[in-house]
Amino acid sequence: MKKIIFAILIVIALATFGCEHEAKLKNYVTLSGKILNRESDSIQILNLAGKLVKTIPIAEDGSFVDTLKLKEKASVHKILNGTKTFFNFLDNGYDLNLTVDLDDVKESLRFEGIGEEENNFLLQGGGFFHVLPIEEKDYELEPDEFSSLMENAIETLTDNLENTPGLDSTFIALQKQYIPVNEHHHFLYYGIKNLDKILPKGEPAPKFKDYENYLGGTTSMEDFLGKHVYIDFWATWCVPCIAEFPYLKKLKDKYGGKVDFVGISLDYPSDKERWREFLEKEALETVQVFSDEGFGSQIVKDYRIPSIPRFVFIDPEGNIVDPNAPRPSEEALITKLFDENLD
Repeated sequence: MKKIIFAILIVIALATFGCEHEAKLKNYVTLSGKILNRESDSIQILNLAGKLVKTIPIAEDGSFVDTLKLKEKASVHKILNGTKTFFNFLDNGYDLNLTVDLDDVKESLRFEGIGEEENNFLLQGGGFFHVLPIEEKDYELEPDEFSSLMENAIETLTDNLENTPGLDSTFIALQKQYIPVNEHHHFLYYGIKNLDKILPKGEPAPKFKDYENYLGGTTSMEDFLGKHVYIDFWATWCVPCIAEFPYLKKLKDKYGGKVDFVGISLDYPSDKERWREFLEKEALETVQVFSDEGFGSQIVKDYRIPSIPRFVFIDPEGNIVDPNAPRPSEEALITKLFDENLD
């Protein structure tokens, strides 16, 4: 009898090992599932660079099944159906089944099968691009309270990553790598929502120092003390920024005697020559300087700049008048702002 029981246990162990071994050897992903309230008859799977990996058809009942072989290493992918988007983590060897109701993705999305641990972990924070569980109401906190909340969220997430059983090591590394990016995103968004708290009118404006000037030498914020300053944060690759230039020229012609117009390029450091060539053709006739680290510059963090163009208006004492001033194309608004503050 003992021999029979032992033999059965051996068979079970071998079968289990065989399944696990097969999953590890499999050099493709099996993805299946069911989508309720779908918007189209297929799903598109894209990598984080936005490149289409595969299109999978959906049956009339909302079900789908297919395989795909990943050329890249294990990573997060975006799944699209119509206008709806959600993320999942894929690796060759996964046999993953997902269910979702597109009318309520956040509450309904679930994963089962090989790879479920990593994907259900993503759901705890709202997805790969929201690894820190910060809610909209949290942006109403005072700055110190928000900073404390962020610190606790990072500590909790790191602890969960290190102590949740079964998580793939590549997945853990990717999540840890994205934490500071996500933290930066939240602080920038908090800054946008609370500019009046972080950059209040009348307080000293954040400064830049020794930025390379297009005409030669370097320029600092202190060089403009004694006059109002209208700062334009822009880049050569930013189409909306360039669209403002004709209006900026008109504004400069009207107020150039009372306001210093300063353009701060947030181009990548490697694109400095492109910046020079662009200005040579454009002939803006405004002060143009090149930031030290593009979007990684301290000035971007200080002014909480998530996107460009962005305009800032500063008084002759170097204090903030408007940290998010109207664009030149908003002619009525920018004229009103200037006229109310200029002698």
